[in-house]
Amino acid sequence: MVSYKDPPRGLRNSSTKRKESYPPVAPNFDRRPYRRDPSLSNLIRNIEKNTLYHTEKSRTRTRDAPDIEYKNHPWTRRRKLQNYDEEPYTHMRITFDTTTLFAQNFIVQGYDETAYVTATILPRLSAFFSAALKVVPIARNLVVDATRLVENSPPGSQQPQYHCGHKNFGVVPPSHTKKGVAETDVIVYVSGSYGTIDGEKDEFCDEEAKTLAVAVSCSTDQYDRPIAGSIHFCLKKIGESLKTRNRDLMLHYNMDVAVHEMSHILGMSYNSFRYFRDSDTGIPLTPRPIIPQMTTCMDGSVREEHLPSSKILKVSFSSTGAKRRAYIVTNKVRQVVRNQFNCQDLIGAQLENIPTGMSCFGDHWDERAYYSDSLSGILGQDGNHMSAMTLALFEDSGWYKADYSVSELSPWGHGAGCGFVEKDCIDQQGQVSKPGKGFFCPSKDSHGCNPGHTHKADCSIFSYDGAKNIPQNFQYFEDPKSGGIVQADYCPIYNGYHDCRNPDNEPSTNSYWEEFGTDSRCFETQTRTDLYSRCYRSACVKDINKAKVLVAGKWHTCNYDFEVIKVDSFRGLKITCPRLASICPDLFCPANCAGNGVCLYKKDPYYPKAPPKAKCQCYDRRDTSPGCSQSLVIEKTWIDNEVELKNVKVSTTRLFDDVVGLFENYPDQWSKKSWIWAGSLVVIVGSVSYLIARYCCARRSTRKTERNNERRTNTRNMRKRTKDIGEQNGSRAARRGYIKGSSSDTREVSMDSEEITTDTKEINRS
Repeated sequence: MVSYKDPPRGLRNSSTKRKESYPPVAPNFDRRPYRRDPSLSNLIRNIEKNTLYHTEKSRTRTRDAPDIEYKNHPWTRRRKLQNYDEEPYTHMRITFDTTTLFAQNFIVQGYDETAYVTATILPRLSAFFSAALKVVPIARNLVVDATRLVENSPPGSQQPQYHCGHKNFGVVPPSHTKKGVAETDVIVYVSGSYGTIDGEKDEFCDEEAKTLAVAVSCSTDQYDRPIAGSIHFCLKKIGESLKTRNRDLMLHYNMDVAVHEMSHILGMSYNSFRYFRDSDTGIPLTPRPIIPQMTTCMDGSVREEHLPSSKILKVSFSSTGAKRRAYIVTNKVRQVVRNQFNCQDLIGAQLENIPTGMSCFGDHWDERAYYSDSLSGILGQDGNHMSAMTLALFEDSGWYKADYSVSELSPWGHGAGCGFVEKDCIDQQGQVSKPGKGFFCPSKDSHGCNPGHTHKADCSIFSYDGAKNIPQNFQYFEDPKSGGIVQADYCPIYNGYHDCRNPDNEPSTNSYWEEFGTDSRCFETQTRTDLYSRCYRSACVKDINKAKVLVAGKWHTCNYDFEVIKVDSFRGLKITCPRLASICPDLFCPANCAGNGVCLYKKDPYYPKAPPKAKCQCYDRRDTSPGCSQSLVIEKTWIDNEVELKNVKVSTTRLFDDVVGLFENYPDQWSKKSWIWAGSLVVIVGSVSYLIARYCCARRSTRKTERNNERRTNTRNMRKRTKDIGEQNGSRAARRGYIKGSSSDTREVSMDSEEITTDTKEINRS
């Protein structure tokens, strides 16, 4: 049954399942993407060649090694025509042997790095793959094939040691090749170094600390399933990550690398593809013995290779031969990748076409087509997804059953159509092609968002120094030495640098109502002065199949992809809506239908601009699960109804926050237009302020003069009135015959004095 978890408030896209709150990238951390050095790829390939190749090319486990004992293996009982009711597959048990890791490094330099690997990385790695993959459990002990180990005699030792893959890798105890290891389905020997081992340079871990880990398989069972391998950590690189202030970010990054390398052990390797089997019958998809053939590899070289059958891998060439592509064409992988891009014409999932060491067709998914995938050639800092495509590959090997609940829908090219995969990323006019809009960028000055819209991003365009230009079929700019990363066919891609989900990234001056938090996403915006990306709270709404964004306290609806919403006329703020399939991938087919059905993208005939609605049509018509997988647990990253979203009251910002914020955030990226606008604004504001000040001063002076004149006039009037009253009283006394001492006359004079006093008060009041 399909079960649902309670939805969070607002939006959480698939990238938040393991990465709820990335801290910002540390200033002292190198944000260049991780990739394995080509020389290491050559070394690993040679190790696998000696480990997995058998002289007969018919099986990977030698006949001298005993078969692994399984209980009720479906391929065995089918041959015996036996039926069992119990499910033969259970969650894979993984054992990590860390004896060599501690022996190499416990006393040498530090305990922190070793403890970090054993106590933090390995338990998480075991839990992840145990949840992701099921196998037929080994009934008794896992016995390692001793003939595939590397013999080495360390200095001062009387007995030779046997290593898994290489003398610098983990030591396999003799008991593991005889008695075996109980209660496990895979054993991984863990080792590590700081750059030297026993006084000799470690060729896997350079002193510049560019490599984090390498891994290789070294033993298989009778059905060619890898049952033993080595993972070798470069502890100097681990130590660097422990010194950064963003330990959570580095843990996610280290885990992405560990998952990537562990996947190579389990089967994501060119040397493993040829040994894939039919999942129902166990019959090898590549007939045995495997006959070598002459073939043209991705680097253009022609050499003899033991190729997988056409049921597993197909190679195509362009008419000019300039572009060679190799595809994994197994059933589930092919259907998942078709559903991912909404292109049912794709022949399969493309492998990397840029040479990575000596591998003829590559060990990774193509970077150009699957940039966000955790098994592409490069791991970025802003989101790597364990995709349904990679889990489908494990299932198509015949060795595993996958639980697609751990997969994440990649936003990269999601639902963009066949043109995203087949057309050039930049057209002849130097503009991003329509299918690539939102994923690729046209210039180094472009600002946008990463594929999942969790990070603000800038455009990754590099200048390749050297005598040779970029290959002509990959030249997208006037400068023949400018382009994106090599592994992505030199396509310029937005590289995330500022996480919208981290509340600590809130800017000190917030002129445009940005909001940072778990539900915040990146949006491309335009104002009167700039074209930049900004972070706003957003939500995916299932009932209307649309995304909404909260700006200035009001929820705005994105009615169609790349719609421009006018938010604030005073600031000229406009927001460009992203692709719904990128910001809300979980509104579409869960796990890309797990390779068990077709994802049908249906357009609204009455509103063709609206994003399509997608639904799985399962091959098994009795299967009514949303993702064509009964074990799939869907985590709700959407809200069901838009009525749950309420507008909020926000405080208004100061008038000049726009200019202050712009200069504070991007002082070195102001255009000439921005400077002219800002200078003009300063002149205008200064002039207006000066005129207002002059007016206020003049008005104040005028009012003061008027008050003084009024005061002098009142004083003169009062004096004149007093004089007139005095003269009147004197005349009145003379007429009455005033005689000093007479009481009646005294009363009259007193009354006249009161009149004078009253008149004086009236004058003063006036």
